[in-house]
Amino acid sequence: NIPSKIDILKVGHHGAQNTITTEFLNQKRTRAAILSSGPSAYNHPVPSTVKEIQQSNSMLLRTDADNAIKTIITPNKIKIYSFQNKKWKRQL
Repeated sequence: NIPSKIDILKVGHHGAQNTITTEFLNQKRTRAAILSSGPSAYNHPVPSTVKEIQQSNSMLLRTDADNAIKTIITPNKIKIYSFQNKKWKRQL
């Protein structure tokens, strides 16, 4: 059972081919997609996965570009921060 709404999605398998679709992200009204990746022999994330997320209504956060990512979830609010230039920067 997949919930009807997913606020934050951790993209699977470091953004490998066919991990996510724009249709799924928009259908689930995903606000943010977090992609955990770094230098690897597999060249993850693949450009097609990044493109799928960018074409959706979801914000894309990547550990290879945004460094650390922190989420704060309370009953009434979701906050997402990335660590850039030695400071936490609010993204959502």
